[in-house]
Amino acid sequence: MNALTVSVAHQFRYYLMRWVAIGVALELVNVLIIPPTSQDPWYVPCLVAIGLVFGAIGASVFLWLQRARNARNSRVQRVANAVAAATVASAALILPLYIWS
Repeated sequence: MNALTVSVAHQFRYYLMRWVAIGVALELVNVLIIPPTSQDPWYVPCLVAIGLVFGAIGASVFLWLQRARNARNSRVQRVANAVAAATVASAALILPLYIWS
């Protein structure tokens, strides 16, 4: 089925859950690899919130790239779009940390 025949809302509902799950899982793996140095009770909930924001940004960028650059629904282009969306979402989350510090 062509990607342009399915509504944007349907695709966003489909991809948003996956991107959010990936974002939250990456942040929780980060906690396992690098344990927190403080005993702050809000540390893990903040990481989950960061994962949710990563998922929302990543899904939005991925959907935009799919609509703009992958009309034939090529698997190679889908993977390239996913890598580009993850890069943009990561940069969007890291950039404010460098600006505010």
